[in-house]
Order: sequence, then C-alpha cells, then structure tokens
Amino acid sequence: MITIDCTWCDAELVLDSLDASRVDCPDCRVTVDIANDPEPIAIAA
Repeated sequence: MITIDCTWCDAELVLDSLDASRVDCPDCRVTVDIANDPEPIAIAA
C-alpha cells in the first residue's frame, strides 16, 4: 500500500499499487485519471 497526500485538500489517500489508473479523494471529491506512459517512438535506421 502506498500513502499519498491529496494536493487539493491534504487528505491522506491510500493506493493499492503503483499501477493505479485513477485516484479518488472522498474528502474534496476530486478524481484524477492517470495516463499510461506513451509508447516509445520507433526511429527508422
């Protein structure tokens, strides 16, 4: 488990893992969607 602070209201939030796609804060009702890392661009040789 990972504990972080909400940047809007400073409430403590608990994430189950680092691969979470969304973080919800029940105190200030803010939801943050986390984008996946972009695919690397292949460069032609």
